[in-house]
Amino acid sequence: MKPLHGIRILDLSRVVSGPFCTMLLGDLGAEVIKIEEPGAGDESRAFGPPFVAGESAYYLSVNRNKTSCTLDLKSADGCCARQHRAARLAERRRAQDARNRQRQRDARTPSGFVIRFTNGLTVYLSGDTGMHAEMKSVVADYYKANLMVLNLGPSALTSKEAAYVADELVHPASVIASHVNEGATTGGKLRPASRTAAFVSLVKGRPVYPALSGKTMQFSGDGKCVAGC
Repeated sequence: MKPLHGIRILDLSRVVSGPFCTMLLGDLGAEVIKIEEPGAGDESRAFGPPFVAGESAYYLSVNRNKTSCTLDLKSADGCCARQHRAARLAERRRAQDARNRQRQRDARTPSGFVIRFTNGLTVYLSGDTGMHAEMKSVVADYYKANLMVLNLGPSALTSKEAAYVADELVHPASVIASHVNEGATTGGKLRPASRTAAFVSLVKGRPVYPALSGKTMQFSGDGKCVAGC
């Protein structure tokens, strides 16, 4: 998905600078609606030669990724139409924002993401972040995550902090230690002096599984490992 996906731009510019800028926004994923004068449209449509299939090559070079329509902004009817169109665009934007907010409530927390599976498994994926109160109030109390995939990198959490998150904030049935940014294992076994081993030793009442390359783990709906662990 492009970075400006879901954003709508009303382009009232003409000729060079404005069309070029809004074209870049379109390249980045925005929906660009270009307003042109009735009749000839943007005067750069007549710039040429060269022409491509009857269209000015110059015009095409700064107006890709746009939807074009005509509107006479100098007339009273045109001004009313402009206001009506702007109101409709704003309403569509509000509706899109509401849908986006709902998706964010369903899938995103202030400190990571929550994914629900059809078997009932609810997985908390922590980001590159430290401890947050939302790990308890949102992840544990609201979403009731039963599997936690915890980012244990040095820029995220110390081993002691990570154990506190597991035991006191989230309370998952199982934990996967991920993105540890160290040589944590040898031959599939934890290295005793690693930060990951320290984390595993501090966690109480729930298993912690290191994420191993080439190894697939399967979990039941209640967050317990049933294969590959």
